[in-house]
Amino acid sequence: MICTILLLCLLKLAYQTQWTEETFFQDECYHVSRSPSNQIGPKTVTETICKDNGGCFFINDGCYGSKYELAGFRRTKLHVACSGSNIEEIDAIDINFCAQKCLSTERCNGFVFTFSEEDNCFLKVDCQSLEEEDGSISYLRNGYRDLTCYRDKCHDDIDDQLPLDDFQHCTDELDNYVAVGLSNEHCDQYNDCSLLPKTTRIDYASCFKEYLFEYHVDDRLKDPNVILMDGKVDTCIVLNKRGYYARHPWPTAGGEEKKANVKIYGENLSCSEISNELDGQIYVIYPAINQIEPSINGLFKGCDLNFGNSTYCAYICNCDNKHCQAIQVNLINYSQDMTVCDIKIETHV
Repeated sequence: MICTILLLCLLKLAYQTQWTEETFFQDECYHVSRSPSNQIGPKTVTETICKDNGGCFFINDGCYGSKYELAGFRRTKLHVACSGSNIEEIDAIDINFCAQKCLSTERCNGFVFTFSEEDNCFLKVDCQSLEEEDGSISYLRNGYRDLTCYRDKCHDDIDDQLPLDDFQHCTDELDNYVAVGLSNEHCDQYNDCSLLPKTTRIDYASCFKEYLFEYHVDDRLKDPNVILMDGKVDTCIVLNKRGYYARHPWPTAGGEEKKANVKIYGENLSCSEISNELDGQIYVIYPAINQIEPSINGLFKGCDLNFGNSTYCAYICNCDNKHCQAIQVNLINYSQDMTVCDIKIETHV
């Protein structure tokens, strides 16, 4: 598998676009992408469910994210506000600023943005109910450090349930559970979690403490993360031409610093900023667009190579000055015995 790398130098929508009430409430579904990466739920999602969760519905084609879909969040329809415990009220220049503030705040599980208040960003611990309120929109968080989350609900029975304001305790117990599920009020714990076939619960998020990865040895898919993420430089794997690809979700979420450092240790390394099939290559990338469904495929931008030699590669990922929804490490060996021993992803200091 070779990921498509797209270096989009002119993507400047994040903080440069000022969203006023007049522009925001115009047709948010005009010319939205209908690519698979922007699809919400299965094609069986009804128009009502789609629009109640802020999606754009197309007959015979399903539900897609609107222009105001934000990475790390699932949203409500327009003119709806969450009632729940406030963490902080801030004057935000736009919804992106408010979202980044929530992602930086460990206890924040969502926010309400309104155009009618001076302090127009309300960070929330939970969302006890959804109420109609002109000029407001609510976002529920599913972007958390080291959690891979899907907008869907496990088919299996809930084994335990905690209030959303006890989210940290809920996820701390993931060593004892397979997955956690997030509604607007609760954190559900599962011993088993099957997401196939997809359900229409796009208001819900099912999260796993795992990385998406692809790695083959002798045509068998194996998990090398126990070796590459164990913090030891004396446990290594020798790469082959089919490569290793691993997606690390939200590596800086929960803190103010948005940049991340990626350090790779090994032997005969070939550090690179772009994919080059003529030689063994290492490159580090992040999604160029919002991935509603987490994936190791799609459109990506490259992290900057800060230092590289045959035993050590160091990258800095600034992710357009936002929290990275994921950092993906791609390792491919085309022409030499490239050995990788350890990968560290840390908040930039």
